[in-house]
Order: sequence, then structure tokens, then C-alpha cells
Amino acid sequence: MNVLYKDSRVLRPADEVGFDSYVAIVRDVCARHASDPHRWRVDPDAELGATWIRLVHEDAHVPEQGWKLHVSASLWSAEAVLRRALPVLLTEPVCLKVAASPAILAGLNDGTSGSLSQIGKFITIYPGDDEQAVRLAVALDEQTRGLSGPRVPSDRPLRRGSVVHYRYGGFGGMFIQTPIGEITPAVRTPTGELVPDVRSTAFQPPPWAIDPFAAAGVVEDRPAPRRVIGDRYAIAVPLHHSPRGAVHLALDVATPAKCVLKQACAGAQPAPDGSDARDRLRREAAILEFFAPDDRVPKVLQLIEQDDDLFLVIEDIDGVTLEEYVAKEARRGVPLPAARIVDFGVQLAAMLGKMHAAGYVYRDLKPTNVIVAPNGRLRFIDFEMAREIDDENTPIPGAGRFGVGTRGYMSPQQARGETPATSDDVYSLGALLLLMATGAEPSRAPNPFALLERPILKLNPRIHPAIAEIIRRCLAPEPTARPSSITDVAAALMAAEATPASATASVSETTTTPPEVERNARRTCADLARRLADSLCADAQPVANGAGMAWVSPHKTARALWSRDLYVGSGGSLLALAELVASYGVPEHRRVLEQGARWLATAPAPAGTPLAGLYVGEAGVGAALLRTGQVLANDALIAAASRRGNDIATLPFTSPDLMNGTAGRLRFHLLLWDATGNAEHLDHALDAGEHLLASSREAGPGQRNWVIPGGYGDFSGKAPLGYAHGAAGVADALLDLFEASGDDRYRRVAEDAARWIAAHAVPAVEDGTGLAWPTGAGGDPMPAYWCHGAAGIGQFFLHSAALDLVPDASARWAGAARTTARGTRWAGPTQCHGLSGSIEFLLDAYQASGDAAYLAEARSLSELLMAFRSEQDGILRWSSDWPWTYGADYMAGYAGVAVTLLRLADPDCRPRGMSRRGFQYQGPSGA
Repeated sequence: MNVLYKDSRVLRPADEVGFDSYVAIVRDVCARHASDPHRWRVDPDAELGATWIRLVHEDAHVPEQGWKLHVSASLWSAEAVLRRALPVLLTEPVCLKVAASPAILAGLNDGTSGSLSQIGKFITIYPGDDEQAVRLAVALDEQTRGLSGPRVPSDRPLRRGSVVHYRYGGFGGMFIQTPIGEITPAVRTPTGELVPDVRSTAFQPPPWAIDPFAAAGVVEDRPAPRRVIGDRYAIAVPLHHSPRGAVHLALDVATPAKCVLKQACAGAQPAPDGSDARDRLRREAAILEFFAPDDRVPKVLQLIEQDDDLFLVIEDIDGVTLEEYVAKEARRGVPLPAARIVDFGVQLAAMLGKMHAAGYVYRDLKPTNVIVAPNGRLRFIDFEMAREIDDENTPIPGAGRFGVGTRGYMSPQQARGETPATSDDVYSLGALLLLMATGAEPSRAPNPFALLERPILKLNPRIHPAIAEIIRRCLAPEPTARPSSITDVAAALMAAEATPASATASVSETTTTPPEVERNARRTCADLARRLADSLCADAQPVANGAGMAWVSPHKTARALWSRDLYVGSGGSLLALAELVASYGVPEHRRVLEQGARWLATAPAPAGTPLAGLYVGEAGVGAALLRTGQVLANDALIAAASRRGNDIATLPFTSPDLMNGTAGRLRFHLLLWDATGNAEHLDHALDAGEHLLASSREAGPGQRNWVIPGGYGDFSGKAPLGYAHGAAGVADALLDLFEASGDDRYRRVAEDAARWIAAHAVPAVEDGTGLAWPTGAGGDPMPAYWCHGAAGIGQFFLHSAALDLVPDASARWAGAARTTARGTRWAGPTQCHGLSGSIEFLLDAYQASGDAAYLAEARSLSELLMAFRSEQDGILRWSSDWPWTYGADYMAGYAGVAVTLLRLADPDCRPRGMSRRGFQYQGPSGA
């Protein structure tokens, strides 16, 4: 069975519906029903494996925006929907697209191929005008009556039960970039302004758009959703939306007391037997009633049908999810202590044992389904996927009707749809124990069925060895190798608690790496970096009209478009490739580098106000062109970067931060000054520095920080501490400017910022010798990431120590390095939020101090980094922050891994790439 794994859920197996693509059906219907088949074009990229099949009539008029139609379908109704809908559409000149395969449709309907607003969008039609939109909608509705499909959350259905929906939006081609860097579809207002095309989970047309379907009287009026369910439960706060429906926090007005409403929408997650999410919710209610009374299970208060949907009302349970509980400690670099792991493991096993004795398997044990009460008592929620043991008669919806499982927590047997068995829960408990013992989230593991590819002792060198052995046994691929029952797991855990960890625990304290091992490691990293240069070239795509080559980013902020940015986009890919060409000089790599620079130098920015930032914006584009020009000895590219720097200097100052704002453009101006010696670039940097001085604010005696203005999402109105968006990055850029100009004012403000940042450090790692920081004053510590945590803030304190900025700078960076090395081993592979960024900082620490222990720690993290590599058709890649996504991005993809590998291959000399030293680096020989 070919199962496509994506996100935390498993998509439906294509072979259960009998074919792998809808292309043949589309072509067959076109041949049978199109009056002039030669006037219709099926796009040539719409072959097997493509995302969309596009059909375009040669006379179709496609406006830039308007009322679009969506025809929804389930996996089991899709062929019938196609065969009924396409003959209607083939009678008119129109443009449309169809999800290319069952796997793509499953991803849409499961919410894993985009946002929840994409659910149900099997066929999308772009009418030429309002009249055609109304005409086609009515005809499509008549032809598809009786067929089922999920409700499209962003749209309005033509009538109750119809698979035909509509919404107002852009027809493609118009995009704007928000201040935080997200590229988003846009629509044009009547005044000509481009604004985001909002695709929410509710029908929300722009205020100026007149609904032609309502005007024509063809749409069935539906009352607004009621906020009171069953005349008793008032919805207060939506907690979660999913393809099934939603979960709400509500108030029982009769008590009054808080409660939780689980909503299953009509037609959601349909199965081939006609059942849908409502049937699953009824079954969950019955299971909860079966196990009542038990204080580990939520009490059912009522089951209510209203407006076609079903609501399960259950008690609200005080506490936090186990996910939140573990994450709070993991952010400080502290795994749960052995006694707590044993306590929680025994509690979980006791509840699972009760279920098994009653003939059920839970099948969805994960940290979000377990609540930790204030008294430490664990309670289970969400029994939706519970099944009878050895139940061979209940259809598995694709197991569709009762779900498949959660990535990383389900056993290989459960993923294959085998008969439910207690060994499935044993496996899931092992995955949950792994999370508690190491902080490593199984759903984010490189291989969801080989969780131990990252060795437990690497993830947590201080783990109790008996607990590690229990985890290994539970996670055995074959059920026969696992503990025979959940009771055996509980007994083993209690026996582990009775064994003193200090007597047998293996505590690894890395100090140095043997010389031969170090030489081999350097050679290996050099070879892998070179292979990633091959990958960057393989993933570069020719641009239309021969305008060069570019990289498509799969990151959610880039929307699979040709972003130009350094953070995610072609700017960062080009920057990494430039370093690889400088190191290896491979002609094919050089050719792609030249073509990538050709596109980047001329590619237009997204519509809207230009962004000036370094990681997001024009400064990053300029930095990529500058470094490429240096490597290629191409004066024209360096001149293009210089012109961009002058253009940036005319833009207004916005956010102060390094990622999006003034500090980033300051650093770029200094890079240009270093490269060209042109005084105007230093002048531009000084202008930016003056703005940063003026916009800083007093945060306490001898302390200063910066507030992010509005328009920057969750950061707006706040004073972050970290490197990417906060005071550490701003102050680090000011230290660069101090070194360039000698103006002591920049050093003094950076010193005040250092004192403010230092005041908010909190002890981290088990022995308290590390340091961590919250995003902002008073918050919980963040993981040791580059963007907000110790790896970035430590980089600033390294710079501070080199300039003798504050007395405790060396202690601060050393504490940050301790947390970076020991506290976030569970992280993913990337620069921004993961191991690559951590390794970079440890290499900075090694170069600054000469202490080989930091190099050894970097090597130790690099072993965990290797678990995220993947090879397909001879192409080597590393995953992004999501292990099911691979992109050539710098801060969130494998391009950033490549530059880290370059430093691991030359740890004594090669500086951090995104720095003034990095742009001046010519190689170990100086040539």
C-alpha cells in the first residue's frame, strides 16, 4: 500500500480508489463531450504526479479577480463529480483546474496540502464574468445533485447539501508581500489598491463585492451559525479547527460552568458507506459513556444535533496538555526527570490497560490527547480513533471512517491498516516516553517509523539507561519484539525507578574529538556540502523567456512561488551556491550560479511597498548579488548590488530588527562599503544607525531596547530580546557600525541593550549552568534557536566580549553555548530554528575561544543533523523545519545546511557566512 505521509496526519492511499491520477478521466470526458475538443487545452504540466490539471478554452476570458466556483468531492465521489461536472463546463469558454490525483484531493480534504480553507476544492472554475458564474453554478448544481463532498469552509454553498460553492477572490497572478515577508494572493480594491485576498474558514467577501448569486435569487439563504447550542451552551472561544469541524470552549448557562463542544460538520470526512464525521463523533460519545464513570475520561454532558451539525458536549478539564507540559521544560533544555517519566508512563499504561481489558485499542496516544491536571493526574481526551481489538469489520477510511493515526506515534502496522491490536498502543506509549525523555517530538522525526535513528543517548546523554531500554523495546518495528502487554511496560517502568540511575547511567560529556575522527569528519562534511551544490543545481528551474534560473520555495511564507528573499527564496539559495562555487569551483555549479544571479538581478519585487530588510527584503537580494559578484569576479553584479543599496537608502525606516528592518539594511550597507570602499554606503549605514539610536527606548537604569511597530504580526508593539527580531540582532548591527565608524555612541547603546538582555537570562539545562531567554521580558524561555534563543543571543555576546562591552559578556556567551550544545538536541536541521544554527554558534565559540570542546559539541550535534538527510534518485537533500518538506532555502532549508557543512569541513578558519568576515572570506589559503 502506497501511503503518502504529510504533516501529523496520514493521507489516504491512492490505490484504495483504484487509480493514481484523474488525468485519464479528464481526457476521456473531454473527448466524449467537448463539441470542439481542439479548442480545449489540457496544460502539458498536468501529467501524473502534478498538483493540478488545468483545462483552458482558447476563447476563455480570465479576469484578474471575481467570483470563482468550487465543486467539492470526497475520494469516493470524485470520479462521479468529474463525469457529471465536466460536461457542463465543456459547453462554455472557461478556465478551470482539477486536483490531479486522489493523493492531492486527500491532502486538500485533510487540510494537509494547505490551509483548512482549501478543504473540498476539487474543481475550481474561473468564470469570465458574473453572468457566466451564475449560469455555470446553477447548471453544475443540477447535474451534481445527490453527490457528496465536504463543505468548503471559505465559500458559500449554493444550497444546503450542494457540492457547488462560491467565493470572491483573485484568479491568480496578483500577489503582495506583507511586512513580515509572507507572499500572499491579492485582490484589487475599487480604488486600485492591492490588499490580501483573505482565505479564512468563513465566507467573507470584500465589502465592495456584490453577490451576483444572491442578486439572481439562485442561492439558498442560510441563517448565520448560532452561538448557543441546544439553547444552553454558549460558544465562548474557538479552540481548534480541523477538517472534521471545530472544538469550542463554551459556557453552560444553566450551571453556569465551562464545558467543551466538539463539533462535527455535515459531510465532513465522508466515507464510502455514506457516513461522515458526525458518525465518528457519535461513536466517540458512546465510547466515553462506556468507560464512565472514570475521572481519567471526560464526562459526556450531552449530544446535540443543530443546523445539520453534531455537537458533543463534554466537561472542561483543568490543566495543560502533555505537549505543553513537556515543551515548557524542553525549552530550558531540561527533559523530564526519570521519576516523572515513570509516574506518567505508569498512569498512561493503567488507562490503556483498562481499555485493553474492555476490548478496545486507543490508537491515538499523543501528547495533545493527554491532559496533565494541576495535581499531576493524567486524563485522556479525544477517543475518536478508538477501535475494538481485532476488529476486521470496521472499514478503515483509507482507512477513512475511523482515521489512520498520527505521524510518529502510530505503529507501522497501524499505518498499513492492519487489524487493531494492543501492540499498537504499546508502540505509541514508547513514542510518548521518547518525547518525555528527550524532548524530541516524534511527529517531527526524520523517519516516523525509525524514531531511534537519532540515538536516545545522543538526544539525552543523561537518560536513565533502563528507561532508554524500555523505549527501544516499545518502538521495535515488529510487534513480537515489543513488550507483550501494556502491563509489562508499566512493570518495567516501576522496576526502572527502583534502579538508581547514578549507579548505571552513562553520562556523556564531550570535550574533544580524536584527531583521526576529526579528519574523517571534515572530509565527510566537505563531500556532503559538494553534493548539496549538485542538489541546488538540480533544483534550480529555468525561468520563462530564458531569463535565468530560480528556486521555488515550499515554505508557507513563499507559497511555492519564486520568492527573491534570503530567508526563504532564491536569494538565499544563490548565496549558499556562491559559497559552494567559491569552495569547489565546479563549472556546472558556476553556470547555475550565473543563471541564478541573472534572474535575481532583474526579477521584479512583489506588488506593494518594497521591503528593505536583510533576511526579508531588498537588502537580502542585494547581499546575494554582492556575494555572487565577489565569487564570480563580476563587477556588473557588484554594481547592481551597489545600486540596490542606494535604492534601499531612499526607503523609509520601519521595524528596527535584523530580519525585516533597519538593522538588516545597516549590515548590508556595511557589506557594500567593505566590498567597494564607496563612502556613500558607509553614509547609508550611518543614517540607519542614527535611526536606531533615535528609536531605542529606555528599559531600565542603563538599559535600552527597541519596540516593533504595527504590521509585524505577533511582534507588533513588543520589545523582543532575540537576534532575528529583537534587541540582540539590532545591537549586534550597531557593534558592526561602531567598528566601522569608531563612533562610540553606537557602542554605548549596544552596551545598554546588552545589560537589558542579560537581565532577562534564566538558568537552563539540568544543572543550571546554561542560559536561556524568553522572546520578551517576563515570558517563558525559548529553545536555543538562532532567531529568538541562546544560539542567536550568544552570537551577540560573543561580539560583545570581543569588544569588552560588558563585564559578564564572556559568561553570557558561554552559558548560551552550554544551552545550545545540550538543550536543543531534539531540534530540526535548519539555520533559523534548528541544529544548523546551533552548530554555527558553537563554531563561532570555538573560533573565538580556541576551546576544542566547542568543536566537539558541534560535531556531536552534526551527528543528529545527519539523521535528517535524504537521498532520492541520487539527489541528496536535507528536510526543512517540517521533515516531509524539502526546499533549497537558506534559513529554513538545505541551502543553510550546506553552508554549515562548509564550516564543519573548515572549522578553524571559515567564518559565519552572514557576517562582514564571511563576505570577506577567500578560503583557508587566502587565495
